[in-house]
Amino acid sequence: MTSGNKQQSGFALITVLLVVAIVAMIASQLVYQQALDIKRTESRLNQAQSLAVANGMEIWVKKGLKLDASLNRTDHLQEKWAAPMPPIPFAGGEVSGRLIDLQGHFNLNNLADPDKEGVKIWQQIAQRLLLHLKLDSQLESVISDWVDSDNVARLDGAESDFYLLKNPSYRAGNQNLIQLKELALLKGFSPPVMQVLEPYVAALPKVTTININTAPKLVLSALADWMNDQVSQAWIEQRKTDPATSVAEFRRFLAQQTGLDTKEIATVIQDDVVSVATHFFLLEGRFNYGVVQQQVDTLLYRENENNVVLIQRWFGMTNNG
Repeated sequence: MTSGNKQQSGFALITVLLVVAIVAMIASQLVYQQALDIKRTESRLNQAQSLAVANGMEIWVKKGLKLDASLNRTDHLQEKWAAPMPPIPFAGGEVSGRLIDLQGHFNLNNLADPDKEGVKIWQQIAQRLLLHLKLDSQLESVISDWVDSDNVARLDGAESDFYLLKNPSYRAGNQNLIQLKELALLKGFSPPVMQVLEPYVAALPKVTTININTAPKLVLSALADWMNDQVSQAWIEQRKTDPATSVAEFRRFLAQQTGLDTKEIATVIQDDVVSVATHFFLLEGRFNYGVVQQQVDTLLYRENENNVVLIQRWFGMTNNG
C-alpha cells in the first residue's frame, strides 16, 4: 500500500471515529434530555395531584370552621381545630397540616387604624411587644409609617424619602401589609429581627382584635403595663380548663390577679382591643407526593357559621428527586 493510500485510510478512520463520537454525544444528550423531561413531567403531575389534595383539605377545613361557629361563639386552644393534623397517608403520598388562629397574634395593620384614639392603643401594645421581645420599640414607628396613608415620617420612623435613597430605590407602602415578608423592606428589619418577631404578629386585611384565649404570653403581656409575666402565665393556666366566654369574664380574672378595679381595667382592655372569638385563620398544609414536597398556606376568613372564604393562598415546593 502506498503512503497516499495509508494517509487516506488514516483520515477515513479518524472521520469515522469523529462521527461515532458525535453520534454518541448526541445520543447521550437526547437520553439525558428525555430523562429530564420524564422527571419534569413526573414532578408536575405529582404537584398537580398534591394541589388537588390541598383543595380538598381546604374544603374540609372550611366545613369544620362553619360547624365550630354553629356550636359556640368562642375559640380557644382546647378545640378540635387547634390540634395539628399528624401525617396521614393517601394513595402515593402523605398529607399533614395545622390551623393557626391569627388573631392570637398582633395584627401589624392595626397600626393603620383610622380611629385616632384606637391607633394610640395599638401603638402602645406594639411598643410593649417589641420591648418584651428585646427588640427596638422604635420599630413601631417604622411600621406605622409604612402602613399609614401619608408620607409624613414619625420621629424614628421612615417614609418614601428614606427608601428612595436605597439601591434599588422604592417608596413606602402607605397601605396595609399583605404578607409579613414585606417587613424585609422596612428600615431596621434585618433577618434576625424578623425571625424573632414573626411568631407573634400577623398581617390581616383589616383591624382585628386579639383573642385572649389563644394569644401567647408575650402578646398578652403587651396588652397593658401591669400585665406582667405572672398575670399572663396565670391566665394561660386558667384558660387551659376554663377559657373566657366573654371579655368581661377576662376582666374579672385580671381584677382578682392585680387588685385593680374592673372599670379601670376596661379603660385599657377594651371590647375593640380583645375578644374571645376569631375570624382569621391560617391553614398550613404539607403534601408529600412522589418526588414533590408541596407546601400550601391559606388565609381563611370566617365571617359567620355560614360563610368561610379564602383570602390568600401561598405556594412553596421543593423537589426531593
